[in-house]
Amino acid sequence: MTISPLDHVFFGHLGACYFSEESGMGTLGTERRAWPVADTVEAVPTQESVDNKSLSSRAHDAETPLQGDKGGTVKLSYYLQPPATVNATGATPDTSSTNPLRIPLKVLFGGESVAAGSTVATGTSASAITVASGHGARMTAGQLIAVATDSSYGFELAQVRSRATDDLTLYPYLSATPATSQAVTNLNTYYPTSSNTGSMSVALSSINTDRQVCMRGCTGSAALKFERSSLAVMDLTLNAATFDGPSALGYSITRSEDTMAAPLAVRNSICWLQATSTTTRVNTAVDSVNITLNFGNVHLTSLTGTLEGKRATHRGEGLTDAFAKIELVLPDNTDVFTWYAAQTELNFTFIVKVDPSAGGRRFVAVMAPQCVIESYPEIMKGEGNLTKVKVMLRAKVSEQCSGTITTAELASAPFLLALG
Repeated sequence: MTISPLDHVFFGHLGACYFSEESGMGTLGTERRAWPVADTVEAVPTQESVDNKSLSSRAHDAETPLQGDKGGTVKLSYYLQPPATVNATGATPDTSSTNPLRIPLKVLFGGESVAAGSTVATGTSASAITVASGHGARMTAGQLIAVATDSSYGFELAQVRSRATDDLTLYPYLSATPATSQAVTNLNTYYPTSSNTGSMSVALSSINTDRQVCMRGCTGSAALKFERSSLAVMDLTLNAATFDGPSALGYSITRSEDTMAAPLAVRNSICWLQATSTTTRVNTAVDSVNITLNFGNVHLTSLTGTLEGKRATHRGEGLTDAFAKIELVLPDNTDVFTWYAAQTELNFTFIVKVDPSAGGRRFVAVMAPQCVIESYPEIMKGEGNLTKVKVMLRAKVSEQCSGTITTAELASAPFLLALG
């Protein structure tokens, strides 16, 4: 008997990927074609080896180990792409069939707020608008939206801070009072929930369709990366409960176009770092942003009633720690030292926007509505031998929203990710 080599290109370089939001841990949902970043995909099926060591009179009398629980890991990067459909007043928001990124974001964060947008019925001021009758429920407290102001400013991102029927109060204030009939776009907004039992599957195929693998019961974490002159990206690190393959599992490898909108380049980005009491838009000069998220998603293990020794997914780790920590490197300034000494509560928002000079309406944005500087700012040498300062922000549960609270965990979320 000889080994017959199977030479085929690795699935992370050429191949096809599928996601599903599972109906129960390990139970496949509707599988959707997905387009992760090439050369970032790793799927490693594992199975525990259980030693069998019987007493023997012979040295080195090793026995064949037994096969234990299956598991595995998945790593991949995915561009933070807006959905193809702009969530305007008459829109039907894209489902996971054309927006597969909804699957990992909902599974990991737990909370998702997606709805059509509206138009301005009355622009009361730069901080308050009334949307079309009946549309206020689409824009609940905590939601991130984009409002068309005027030809000078285009679409501007804001958070809905309070809602009374169709009357919305916004933060920060818009740069101008929007006129009647101006567009109000809803952004797909993701936020952490206190509990989370979501799981997903990730299936992968190389060009050799006899060597496909499906990792089921996946949960884990993600990191967000915003680097200058790069595309906004999310790095996923998942643990699988079990796997199928490698074998012919029936996944198509026919070429198909990405169904989402184009990724966004981190170019001419906007950063707000300001006291929560500051209502204007203060674009802060920032050299780098590094965001660490504490998802705390794990598998619960059990001896009985399990899938390969795992009975459920659960948000149970790091619950007494901040959900998000944000490291910033900025030009030297006195504000961060003053804020640290006074323990001033701040708003941090980072916005990647399509062609901001032309008033673009596609966004990738993150917001920590209420955060503090957790340690003394670090003075350091930076580019061009200039003095820089490194600041670590700790996100807190937000107390900034009021009025009609439809979804409490959205309104009080310590961290929000929005795509639209």
